[in-house]
Amino acid sequence: MYNGETFTHFTEKEGLSNNYVWSILEDSHGNLWFGTYLGGVSMYDGEIFTHFTEKEGLSSNNVRSSLEDTHGNLWFGTGGGGVSMY
Repeated sequence: MYNGETFTHFTEKEGLSNNYVWSILEDSHGNLWFGTYLGGVSMYDGEIFTHFTEKEGLSSNNVRSSLEDTHGNLWFGTGGGGVSMY
């Protein structure tokens, strides 16, 4: 993250579910969603990360693309698991 002067790094050490990030989405509420390779999705609300994986119902932990539709649904395209809607 760049604030205009310096970079802040987010890795597994800071709470990201996996260091291999395929996609990034900012939703209509200002949350950031990171689709990762084999780590599912990490949602960052500006303070903490929340993780969504196959355990929570995601079709695959390999999330390659993300989109928010006009109704506020989040869509995650996966590698091998099709598409999941949240």
